Amino acid sequence: MVIGDALVDHGPPPPECLDGLHCWVGGRCFADGESDDGLPCHACVPPVATDRLVPHDGLACDDGDPCTLGDRCKAGACVPGLAGCDDQNPCTDDACTGGKCVHAPLDDAPCDDGSACTTGDVCHAGACVGAAVNCAPDLNPCTDDGCDPAAGCVHPPNDDPCDDGNACTAGERCQDGECRGGGLPPECDDHDPCTDDGCVPASGCTNIPNTAPCDDGDPCTVGDRCRNLECEPGTDALACDDGNPCTDDSCTPGVGCATSDNGMPCDDGDPCFEYDTCAGGACRAGPVELSCEDFDPCTTDACVPNVGCGHADASCDDGEACTKDWCEPWLGCMHEADPAAGCGPTIRLDKPPRGATLKGDPNVKVAGHATQGSDAWPIASVTVNDLAASLETDGDFSVPVYSSQGINPLLAIATDDGGQTAQASRSYAFSTKWYAIDAAKPSQSMVADGANVFLAAETWDSNGMHVDVASLVEAYVNAMDFNTLFKNPVTSGSYAGCSYQVNVTNVKHGQIDVALRPVAGGLDLDVVMYDFSADIAVPMGGICPDVSGTASAPMIEVKATIKVSVSAGKPVVQIQNADVRIVPQVEVVVDGIWGFLFNWLVDWFQDTLTGYIEDAIEAQMGAPIEGAIADLLAGFALDQAVTVPAFLPGATPVTLAFKTKLSSITFTDAGSVIGLAATVVAPKKTTHAVLGSIGRAGCLSGWEEPLYFPAYGAAEMGLHDDVLNQVAYAMWWGGGLKFPVDPSLIPQDLSEYGVADLKADVDFLLPPIVTSCNWSEQLQVQVGEVGVHATFDMFGSPSEILMYATVIAPAYLYASGDQIGFALDVPTVVRMDVASASGGLEGGADKITGMIEDQILPVLMDAIRDGAFVSFPIPSVDLGKIHPAFAGRKLTPAVQQVMRSFGYTVLSGSVN
Repeated sequence: MVIGDALVDHGPPPPECLDGLHCWVGGRCFADGESDDGLPCHACVPPVATDRLVPHDGLACDDGDPCTLGDRCKAGACVPGLAGCDDQNPCTDDACTGGKCVHAPLDDAPCDDGSACTTGDVCHAGACVGAAVNCAPDLNPCTDDGCDPAAGCVHPPNDDPCDDGNACTAGERCQDGECRGGGLPPECDDHDPCTDDGCVPASGCTNIPNTAPCDDGDPCTVGDRCRNLECEPGTDALACDDGNPCTDDSCTPGVGCATSDNGMPCDDGDPCFEYDTCAGGACRAGPVELSCEDFDPCTTDACVPNVGCGHADASCDDGEACTKDWCEPWLGCMHEADPAAGCGPTIRLDKPPRGATLKGDPNVKVAGHATQGSDAWPIASVTVNDLAASLETDGDFSVPVYSSQGINPLLAIATDDGGQTAQASRSYAFSTKWYAIDAAKPSQSMVADGANVFLAAETWDSNGMHVDVASLVEAYVNAMDFNTLFKNPVTSGSYAGCSYQVNVTNVKHGQIDVALRPVAGGLDLDVVMYDFSADIAVPMGGICPDVSGTASAPMIEVKATIKVSVSAGKPVVQIQNADVRIVPQVEVVVDGIWGFLFNWLVDWFQDTLTGYIEDAIEAQMGAPIEGAIADLLAGFALDQAVTVPAFLPGATPVTLAFKTKLSSITFTDAGSVIGLAATVVAPKKTTHAVLGSIGRAGCLSGWEEPLYFPAYGAAEMGLHDDVLNQVAYAMWWGGGLKFPVDPSLIPQDLSEYGVADLKADVDFLLPPIVTSCNWSEQLQVQVGEVGVHATFDMFGSPSEILMYATVIAPAYLYASGDQIGFALDVPTVVRMDVASASGGLEGGADKITGMIEDQILPVLMDAIRDGAFVSFPIPSVDLGKIHPAFAGRKLTPAVQQVMRSFGYTVLSGSVN
């Protein structure tokens, strides 16, 4: 076989050798890379030739010398490898002789045996030996001296007995290289209280005389003290007073206190007798009785044993049911008409009906009826809220009352010609705007811009001061896989007879910085990517070899405008006017010796790939950033259910559904305002019917008040009063304000009212209302027509009463954690009205009204004041919706200040 001669005719090659991947040489078919035993450094290389074997560098071969290892082909010849006889012993001389390794010993050569306990190491008989190191003792009895081959001279601590030189210790022993006392001091107590016992480390026990208190054995001396090692008696005498004024007390030396009876004047504690004296060691009552006459005709006088003079009220009852009887000092019994006895006039209110909700004309007609009492005095006048009513001869009356937004309390007073009065009260809710609440149709009760969120420019981008929206987008972009920007092959074609494909892989980059700046209509975006690089692979066809290399750029910058708007409750985010620049351009480096042949490829990358990368980033980076910002804004829309705990024990918890949707987004240089339509709904469980949840209606001005953000904090939220009222309404609508009063909340001792076995139920006819529509613009919680039905025994008689209360109290909104709630001050208006009473209440309804006002109503108000009434969750944004990398993390408000702006409550603070 002639390997290099392609002219020898060996017949036609078989078909399998004609695929361009084999070589037909000397009548033999060689596979790609296969060599011949006769020429081990030649091989089949189809891209170079298919009719001969060509030199192939890098193939393994054997030069025939057993003392060489790793022989390799180079330029068609076998090049010997390195010798391999090193036995790793510094004390032998290694060589290869006659194909065998020889290791001759080296004597007296310096070496290192690896032990710190030898010195002057030299080779001897093929081994490294040295002289032992002399380790000097450290003169510490608590250490042992020695040598460690790894560390050298060492002095490890021991636990031998030792002496620390302290006469006040015994049983010393070495510990951690030191002599420590055994903790067993000698017995130094001489049992003499007039010496102080101690121990001196240098000499031992000491007993020093003292002046300490002591006892000389005589109980009649006090303050005994030591002196000159003796206990001397004190100068004070023992106090022997037994506290009995009828005994004389003294002290007998060596014995103690003694007493003897006397006959001195004394006081036996009973003021009803005077001139008490001692006898037999006890105080005896005197012979003269105490006079208790106070010369007051309104009292009966007597002395109560062991108490003193008593003056009971004299009875002035004249037997008349319609008079009030009492006694005036120096004048005697007095009598006048009693309005509480049921003898005076009565009055009732008929319109508007109890628990009414009204809209339309704020001038509401109030009507009722007044009746003269059994004292026969005619009705002189009727007023409603201090307005004179038109009074008919039959007792009917009416008057127009101008309504304000919210709960309107009514107080009607009838006065007869005898000066007797009667009153009736109730309340109604009024507004020109109401929200019909339906849990199945929450969209119909949405409050336009019911919740607004202000994000200052620093919240979008704080320039690295704290985590902001730009940081979130930056983290998102840094997590992107930029390999998806390139769809391989990025190009293909042919050049100089070679077909090629260009592939871009392993795209890498350094830090990516994102800057966001609010501007009118949206945001200015600036993205900078540092240290861009990618691998280049160019597989060739034909005679050309495959080519690889790298492409890199110091910086890629993207500038764009992000337009933000809202459509159908969804954020619309669009990147416009994007401009991508590679600074200065893409640099290409081709690997291997063939690089100089492919300047056309370098030119293509530097000219064409630069534009390709810019177009790819502009086309594909925009959509993820648009989605990230859209998801962030969409996250402000709240849709969650919150279970509000029971208002009081016995009440029912209510599940409220908080629902919001985007309604508007406005950007300026100062930041952004995100408007949210909001509502709160709950399934109906109350039996009462009203117009709906009350609307503020601009305090009936016909003008919707704007929300002004003070921009005190980096983030602020404005909640409209209509949303807060929907929270209270949903609590009522869901049955949370109808319940029995838990017996544990009712005081057990109601004897001062003559009441026992009290049971009460509460039912709010109207939902509570939050409003600041009053002359002082003070935020108030108004509760109208709270029904209290009570049964009890009054002085043993079964009784029953139904009353209605109206309460208006100043309110303050506070933020706690992620909640906003109400705190109430002392009520400014409390009205109670008896609707019906039966049983033993004749003449006692006013007392029961006072009892319920003092005992039951405070329980309800305390529950409201303690925050059990309503709380509103402050929305947070789930960052997991932006990118899975942020799962479990939220953008949450940190409220630092709560303010009011017209009909809005503004929460100001920062964002975490």
